[in-house]
Amino acid sequence: MVTRSRKILVTGFGAFGGVQSNPTERIVQHIGNNPPENIAVSAVTLPVSWGKMPVILRQHLRAKRWDGVLLMGVAATRPCWSIETTAKNRAANLQDATGELPPCDVLVPGAPIYLTSSWNSETLVRLVAATGLPVQLSGDAGEYLCNAALYICLAELAGKGNPAGFLHVPADRGTCSADIKADVGTEFDFDSQLKAFYAILNAMAA
Repeated sequence: MVTRSRKILVTGFGAFGGVQSNPTERIVQHIGNNPPENIAVSAVTLPVSWGKMPVILRQHLRAKRWDGVLLMGVAATRPCWSIETTAKNRAANLQDATGELPPCDVLVPGAPIYLTSSWNSETLVRLVAATGLPVQLSGDAGEYLCNAALYICLAELAGKGNPAGFLHVPADRGTCSADIKADVGTEFDFDSQLKAFYAILNAMAA
């Protein structure tokens, strides 16, 4: 009997502000260069753009029936990996990487204020913790592009049974420009980023 490979959509974000090298973009690049043998991964870097990101993300979400969606972004001042549980229908009045502001403070007009991640957050926390990395559940994905990606994803996949959620990763040694390094807590290496990522990817593909 031939087992079908699980189809997982993985996204990260590009550089913005003082984040000179987004570790989630590097994870996406790593997957592109080292595709897993047993998982059909589509890895996409999303632009840090209020206008472009929703269009690109929806295109990929609608392209096929995904067995899981793993969205990622960096939270450079957090001291650990964060498994996000909730997204809110809100866009803060903050400039994106191109200097543009969100067109509206609501991400999806008429949709609920909050949506809940459809993956098993508690299990994923345990799996990442088992690698020896610091990890937490988080109920606040912010009001920037990370939260927007999670909310749009959950709204698109509502009722379809696809496990989906957002992983916020901390800064590693290549993340921040010199002028904001002083505000960043513990810095990790890129191998740690991959360790956390693969713990979640393999769980979603099981």
